[in-house]
Amino acid sequence: HVLGLPVVSHILAVDAANIYREYTPITLDEYDKGYFDLVIRKYQSGHFSDKIFSRMNPGDALDFYGPIVKIEYSPNVAKSIGMVAGGTGITPMYQVIRTILHNPCDETKIKLVYANKHYGDIILVNELTKLEKDYPDQLEILFVVEDLPESKQSNAYASGRISSELLKHFLPEPNSERGLLFVCGPDGMMEHLCGKGNTDGSRHSADGATKPKLGGILKHLGYQDRLVIRF
Repeated sequence: HVLGLPVVSHILAVDAANIYREYTPITLDEYDKGYFDLVIRKYQSGHFSDKIFSRMNPGDALDFYGPIVKIEYSPNVAKSIGMVAGGTGITPMYQVIRTILHNPCDETKIKLVYANKHYGDIILVNELTKLEKDYPDQLEILFVVEDLPESKQSNAYASGRISSELLKHFLPEPNSERGLLFVCGPDGMMEHLCGKGNTDGSRHSADGATKPKLGGILKHLGYQDRLVIRF
């Protein structure tokens, strides 16, 4: 059995009180049969992370609904894809990265900027680092850590926060031929990158007419709204 999950899409965890939370599985139907994996970041007093998932035991059940499709990725739809993720916003990026790299016919090149407050907050760091090592011609990653320990400083890491200068230096040029930019992260990061209104919920609107227009530092850098996919 598989989820029947197009890339890129997410599912909803729903509890007995019909409270729901969106999660993006990091497993893929083509390669991961009979199960699916979620990345759960535990927050103190978090409804799902603290009160439900942390208290579940083997054999317990939870309802999931979906999939809810954001885009349907096709091989080589872009020559290059830039990605900017923060925190758990890495999960849709990881879906796409695995899909591209595990398909020998997909030649898309990926540049990922992945931001976190602390080094210990970085999700999937070992998996991402291995993929970069295994596919050096297709995947390049820059980890941005606000509080970066001196022992971790290297070319793979940048200390501080995401800035226009950092993105200009690392990402593919704005509106490059057959280029796309994927963005996903906490509300504050999304507003910083994409402008006001690009917070959770509004940026998931299926109605193109009501989706907030691109602003923030990405617009300042010259990216076009239609080429920036916000998860």
